[in-house]
Amino acid sequence: MYYEDFLNILGNSLQFGFIYFNKEGIIKFVNNQFLSLSQLSEENVINKNWSEIIVEEDKRWVEEYFRENHNQNFSLDFRIKTNYLPIRCFFSPVLKEKELLGYVLTFLSLEKEKELEKEVAISTNIYHEIMENAIDGICILKEKKIVLANRRLEELTGYSEEELKKINFLELISSQDKDKIISIINKPENIFLPLHFGVKIIHKNKFEVDTELRIVPVTKNGIDSLILFFRDITHLKELEKLKTDYFAMVSHDLRTPLTTIKEAVTIIKEMTKDKLPKEGERFFNIILEEIMRLFHLIDNLIEVSRLETGKIRLNFQLIDIQQLINKIIERFNILLQKKNIKIEKKYPAYQIKVEVDFDRFSSVISNLLDNAIKYSPENDKITFLLQRIEPNSSILKEKKVNSNLSYLLIGINNRGPIIPKEYQEKIFEKFEKIEFKPGVKGIGLGLTIVKNIIKLHKGETWVESNEEKGTTFYILIPLNQK
Repeated sequence: MYYEDFLNILGNSLQFGFIYFNKEGIIKFVNNQFLSLSQLSEENVINKNWSEIIVEEDKRWVEEYFRENHNQNFSLDFRIKTNYLPIRCFFSPVLKEKELLGYVLTFLSLEKEKELEKEVAISTNIYHEIMENAIDGICILKEKKIVLANRRLEELTGYSEEELKKINFLELISSQDKDKIISIINKPENIFLPLHFGVKIIHKNKFEVDTELRIVPVTKNGIDSLILFFRDITHLKELEKLKTDYFAMVSHDLRTPLTTIKEAVTIIKEMTKDKLPKEGERFFNIILEEIMRLFHLIDNLIEVSRLETGKIRLNFQLIDIQQLINKIIERFNILLQKKNIKIEKKYPAYQIKVEVDFDRFSSVISNLLDNAIKYSPENDKITFLLQRIEPNSSILKEKKVNSNLSYLLIGINNRGPIIPKEYQEKIFEKFEKIEFKPGVKGIGLGLTIVKNIIKLHKGETWVESNEEKGTTFYILIPLNQK
């Protein structure tokens, strides 16, 4: 009784036709899906020979095939007796301790299968059209080889799909970008989330094409593959270069008249010394302060231009980082005293020496300290953290830097306004500025300069900001640049 109930529950939960007949060939169970499919009644099926459900024209050859293959699983296409419905039937012997108990038959309407095949074909065509007409070059990489590529990738590389399938994928990537990709294609099983970065691809005619690459990991049947999307950003790069060149040109052209104005104001101030009321001297000082602010702004524009065009050669030297930071803090003493801000130094007991470009790294620390003073409330403190990071530390893997090296971690913390999560990456972009505090001047280039200089030092910079700990800007750079 229990067995029959179980068979009834199981059989009627299936989405396809299901019959069980014993080793004598007598049908002992049929599910509702088969009855609906065949339009037979249960009385016309139960306790009847299984072959009686088959039309006379098909019965003989089906029975013959069954006799020859009854010890194994197989499938046959034939027609049902009442409605001549073409079906595909799967035969499976049921064994208990090698003893044959009977057979299970499962049925699928060939009409439904054809409808399914038609839907699959339509879906495949739609997918093919989407892929072929995508604005991105797309390819699927399996076992380091391209197995599928769309028309746009053919245009970007100059190779046909067949040629792309034959060449080494890394031949498409510029030499300076190969390091970003080698570990990914060698071990796709280690990629769990989509990756996104810029790469240059090499056209068949040997020129480079700027692209944004998005890599999506896919696993099917235990095989790890990668879907790669290449978006051509050549035009964007050209526009960016035009904009950068424009700022560089304007900056240089502004410097000459501004220098003349500064010299003239300085001479007039000297000529009128002790002849003007104190209010007049105050106005001269304001003019000179604003001129110096304009010089600083122009210098930032020129620096950004140089950094982005790669026209910078760094002069690395080994320095004592504690000494460098202490000297920079001294330069800001007047501003610190003005707001009564204290400096807390969390330095290690041991000396840390690091290889940096002295002038540009000084600029990084100055920019970050200047921002910390601007946004810190009065009568507060700014904290400097220094820490040596040993090879293979978790933070190195998290920040995706070379984990075989030793690094220096610098943190500069203030208790000013909290930077929302959605802005914590944006603020390092050009001209991005969050209006936290009225009267704080700037056009949003300082952090761009910081990020680019740290990149040139093969490091990373980021910000963490929350109510509990305040805002901390971090710098992570190798101790040695060689």
